[in-house]
Amino acid sequence: MSVALHPFLSEPRNTQVLSKLIVVDVAPTRAELSPEFKGYVAAMQKIERLKLRTRKEALEVLEEYEPLILDEDMTVRQFLLTNLNPLTQSEPFAKFRVPLNTLGAAIPEIGSFPYAPGERQWTGPSLFIKGSQSAYINKHTLAPMESFFPKFQLETLDAGHWVHGDRPVEFKELVEDFIGKP
Repeated sequence: MSVALHPFLSEPRNTQVLSKLIVVDVAPTRAELSPEFKGYVAAMQKIERLKLRTRKEALEVLEEYEPLILDEDMTVRQFLLTNLNPLTQSEPFAKFRVPLNTLGAAIPEIGSFPYAPGERQWTGPSLFIKGSQSAYINKHTLAPMESFFPKFQLETLDAGHWVHGDRPVEFKELVEDFIGKP
């Protein structure tokens, strides 16, 4: 989102750099990250620090940070482990693809948004995909979304915050339909 609003893209010679924008379950607002997100980073750092050798061990560490709820949905844990490098003889310990030290150090800034409503605007087509069980996009964030992205379209899927993981088929259809529109 921030990139779409960068002054570089509003220069006449750069208007074709970005033709469409898709945003998934996040709004252009300034807010502190949830304690859960901070916990995910801490859990991933702990997995690396413990030099674990199996995904099963990594899942057990994640359970401390993301306990199973009544329906025993493991979606979040499985999603976090998609960032785990495959274990090999040369790399026998759990290591994530994402730079966890950088991510952990940046947590205070990740929730910030660099622009205030009315300060910048991107007028290209924008698709916001919201999870119905998530609060990241809500009635309070609609006005800022419209201020920054006046041609936005909002779609809601029966999902939590990890929309693409909870509803991959429906998510893919929304993205393909949006991209395919003239």
